[in-house]
Amino acid sequence: MKKRLFVLILLSLFLLSGCSSVLVDLDTPKSSDLKEKYSFYQKSVDNIRTNMKVTPEEADEIFIILCDCGVSEEINNVYGNSDGKFSVWSSGDKYTVTLDGSVVDTVVSGKETLYPVQEETADAKVSEPPKPTEAVAEDETTATNTSDIQSSALKKVQSVFGKDNVITVDYFDDTKFLSIEANGKENLTNKMTLRGMYLDIETLLKDFSDLESVDINFDIHYSFVNEKGNASDGIAIRARYDWNDRKDVNWDKFLTPNIPDISTSWAIHPAFENIIIE
Repeated sequence: MKKRLFVLILLSLFLLSGCSSVLVDLDTPKSSDLKEKYSFYQKSVDNIRTNMKVTPEEADEIFIILCDCGVSEEINNVYGNSDGKFSVWSSGDKYTVTLDGSVVDTVVSGKETLYPVQEETADAKVSEPPKPTEAVAEDETTATNTSDIQSSALKKVQSVFGKDNVITVDYFDDTKFLSIEANGKENLTNKMTLRGMYLDIETLLKDFSDLESVDINFDIHYSFVNEKGNASDGIAIRARYDWNDRKDVNWDKFLTPNIPDISTSWAIHPAFENIIIE
C-alpha cells in the first residue's frame, strides 16, 4: 500500500512538472522598459505573440519595429493572410507585415514601404518623372473606386450606428478588406443592448452583400461598469465575416440570433458571453 502511494506521489510530481514546463514566461529583457515607455505595450505584444506564433522576445522586436513605423496606439488586430503575410491593425491604420522566420522582413502601409527604410539613390534623385501610361490611368481608376467604396461604406455605417458613434471606417482595395469600428448603443438591459449590436451587424452585412470578395471586420466598443461602479471602454464584439462565409446568406430569411454562427471569427466581452439572444 505504501509503495503504491509513493508511486502515485512520484507520478503526480512528474505530471505537475510537465505542465509547468508549457507555461510562457512573458518577462523579457526589454519588457520592463517597453512597458514604461508605451502604455499600450502589453496588449499589443500579446496580440502579436498569439497571432504570429512567436516568442515573447520575438514579439518585442516586432513591436519595436512597428512603433518605429508609426504605431502609436494599441495593436488590437493581427490577422494571418493567405499569402503568408500579416495584417496588423492599430487605431484604424493597417500595416502589412512580412516575416522571415520570426524576424520582420518588411512593413508596408498602403503602397509605402516603412521598413526597411528605403534610401534614395543619386540616380533616383535625378531621374525624370514617369510619363502617363495606361497603367497610371488604371491606378487612378482603382483609387477612385476605393474612395467611392469607402465613402459609401462610411455613410451606411453612420446611418446604422449614428454619426457620433462611428470611430473609423477603412477600406483597403489591395486586400479587399473593410474595417468598421464604432461605439455600440446602450439600451435598457444588457440583453437588449447586445441584441441591438447583433441587429446593427446584420443590417450592415445585408447592405454590403453587393461588395463581392470583400472581407469585413467589426470592432464594436462599449462602456462597461465593474462591480465598484467604475466605467471603462472595451470591445463588446469583435467579429470578422469573410466573403466566402457570407456570400451564400439569404438575408430575407435570416434569423438575427445566428449572427455569431455565420462569422469567420467571433469574440465577445465576458459581460455579454452568457446572454442568449432569441
